[in-house]
Amino acid sequence: FWMKTTQVAGSSTQWYGGCGLVDAEVGGVTSDFGTSLVDNRVAFGIGQPDVTIFSTSSVNTGNWVHVAATWKQSTGQMRLYINGTLEASGTSGTGSRSAPSGLRVGSLFTNIQYYNGSLDEVRIWNKALEGCQINALKNTELSTPQPGLVAYYRFNQGIADGTNTGTTTLTDSSGNNYNGTLSNFALTGTTSNWITPGGVVSGSIQPPYSSYSYSGTHTVTACNSYVFNGITY
Repeated sequence: FWMKTTQVAGSSTQWYGGCGLVDAEVGGVTSDFGTSLVDNRVAFGIGQPDVTIFSTSSVNTGNWVHVAATWKQSTGQMRLYINGTLEASGTSGTGSRSAPSGLRVGSLFTNIQYYNGSLDEVRIWNKALEGCQINALKNTELSTPQPGLVAYYRFNQGIADGTNTGTTTLTDSSGNNYNGTLSNFALTGTTSNWITPGGVVSGSIQPPYSSYSYSGTHTVTACNSYVFNGITY
C-alpha cells in the first residue's frame, strides 16, 4: 500500500502499540497480524508469538511512501519493504492467521489508535511476493483478476475534495467482493474525504512480473522463471 502522513505516533516495541495502517490485531496472544505507524516508522507484526519488525526509514515525511509487508507461512519469514527496498526481516510463528474476522484500514482492528494521513492502493495477497515483484507492481494499478490477489482497494471512488456523503463504500477491485465501509469520515472538503492525486496515477495499468524487449538479442527480466519459444528458463 501507499501512505502519506506527517503524524508522529507513540512509541512501542510491538505493532499493536502504534496507529493502525492495515491491521488485523486481536487482543491477547492470538494468531493475528498487522501494520502500524510507531513513532515515525512502519511496524509489521505477527502474533502468537508476537514478533514485530520495523522500517529503518522515517515514513512521516509528508510524501507518498510505498509499504510492502510479506509473511511466508511455511518458514515464518517476515519482510518489510519501503519504496521497494528491503529494510527489515525476521522470523515468526507458522500457524494460520485465523484469529481476525476481517481487516481494518486506518486504525487497529480493535477500532482504536487511529492513523492521521492518506492511504492508497491497499492490496492483500495469499502469497509472499518477492522484492522484484513488489517493485514491478508498486507504481501502477493492477489489472484484475490476479492470481493470489485476495482483496484490492484502489480508493478511486468519489469526487476529490467534493461532497461525497453518500459514497461510503470502498470497492474491492480483486473480484472477490470484500468491499469495505467508511466510518467517521466527513466526506466533504479537503480532509477526511476522497482525495487526489494518490500514490499511483489512476488508470496506469502495467502487466505484472516480467518484461520482454528485442533488439537483435533477447533480453528478458523475470522474478522467477520465464518461457521463451517453449523453453522454460
